[in-house]
Amino acid sequence: MSTAQAQASEQTVETNIPARLDRLPWSRWHWMIVFGLGTVWILDGLEVNLLGPRRFTVALRAALAQGRVRRTGRNRFEPVSGAGAA
Repeated sequence: MSTAQAQASEQTVETNIPARLDRLPWSRWHWMIVFGLGTVWILDGLEVNLLGPRRFTVALRAALAQGRVRRTGRNRFEPVSGAGAA
């Protein structure tokens, strides 16, 4: 490799891209996206925390009624042997 090629590969490239990115316009559309995604994120968290346990209870009651699960104690359940998952 020649000296000119070695110097060319070791040169530092200076750019003003970060400064130009700071000057990009921030419009009403950007705020709508930010608030919309934040709202959906909050609603998704509420759905998981509020409706998740209810769905589990409904599924457990259905399994008990169908005989796929039996109660073995307080808050303890086990699958019934030989019962197929329908």
